[in-house]
Amino acid sequence: MWRQVIIRSLMVVGMSAVLGAVLALFLPLELESVDRGGAPIPCGTGLRPEYTVAREQDQLNSEQHASRGAMFVRSDYADQCAALSTVRRTVAVPVAAAGAVTAFVALVVSVRVSRRRDWPDDIGQMS
Repeated sequence: MWRQVIIRSLMVVGMSAVLGAVLALFLPLELESVDRGGAPIPCGTGLRPEYTVAREQDQLNSEQHASRGAMFVRSDYADQCAALSTVRRTVAVPVAAAGAVTAFVALVVSVRVSRRRDWPDDIGQMS
């Protein structure tokens, strides 16, 4: 009884980790910094990074810095977006792998336990 509860719990935890990691890769990424319109700078997703807006803002800030001086600071939003998507992948992939391994081990243990229950108790007495 308790074995089944533990095995099922491990399967649920493992599959939840896989699902959470996959969903995390599909969630949009954005910087806390805002563009000229006041909207957060989008960076795509963990699977498909998109740095177009970040590069445009970097270019605008660089032009402003060159023409108006130090009051406009050069930005590095494209690299910040790249770092953000790298962190997302660095966390999500191992979590998904650990969840998959946990669910697989729980499945193997479940199959082995169910096969043992199907064996007759007097297997050694069969002649």
